[in-house]
Amino acid sequence: MFTKSVSLASALAVCALIPVSGVSAQEADDAFNGFYVGVHAGMGRHSYSIGDRVVMRPAETVPGVGADDPSVVIPAESETIPSQSENSGIQPFGGGQIGFNFASDDMLFGVEADVSMGVFDAVSDVTVVEDVASGSTVPARALTSQLAIETEYSGSLRFRAGMRQQDLVFFGTAGLAAARIGVSSTGTTLVANGADGTRSVSASESQTHTGWTAGAGVLGWFGGGVIGSVEARYTSLGSKSYALAGTVDTPTVPTDIGMSGIELVVRLNYAF
Repeated sequence: MFTKSVSLASALAVCALIPVSGVSAQEADDAFNGFYVGVHAGMGRHSYSIGDRVVMRPAETVPGVGADDPSVVIPAESETIPSQSENSGIQPFGGGQIGFNFASDDMLFGVEADVSMGVFDAVSDVTVVEDVASGSTVPARALTSQLAIETEYSGSLRFRAGMRQQDLVFFGTAGLAAARIGVSSTGTTLVANGADGTRSVSASESQTHTGWTAGAGVLGWFGGGVIGSVEARYTSLGSKSYALAGTVDTPTVPTDIGMSGIELVVRLNYAF
């Protein structure tokens, strides 16, 4: 009798669980299919490549060593500021996204567009010193180039494909990426004790870069219409030519600047 009671109770428990599991599976299917909107936050590290540029050092006049000595004129000549790369360090960002998913029992396909705010910035400070006449009384000339680079905002349009395991989807993603980058620059020339003193020029410009992005992640269902994901992506944006500050003789110099980066993003979405 006891055995029959236990068997009956177990059977009733299993029967009671079957509808609940069915409802949960249906809710997960509903969340994994259709449109959704959401927000995201993440951390990223971006690298900026700065091409070399040729500027013209202006002529300089330096007083003679003695009171009766004539002034020394240092002629103008070209100078190459070498290429370099700078990085933003690890910095936070956030934004929103909208997308559409289509899921079967074991696969998921989707498309997503996102926009992120948060400034990724880097600073470049290069000084080129020229020893005009080694061993003479003519002082060396210094040429300094300072750049402040910042990514004002960025976005992407990506496709997603993944393997579904009940409430989890392991996916890969790839697509187009874009970012608005602003560059402020100052070029300064100096000859110590030179009659012409320190002279500086400045320039600023913003441009939109386009490129590609790709990565992988995990998408999960949290109940109701709430889905979330964690993904890591690499982004490469093409170079653009910027008018960077040079010298008073070459106020701006066309220079290629490019950007790439690695990002870790956490997303929270609501499907409807």
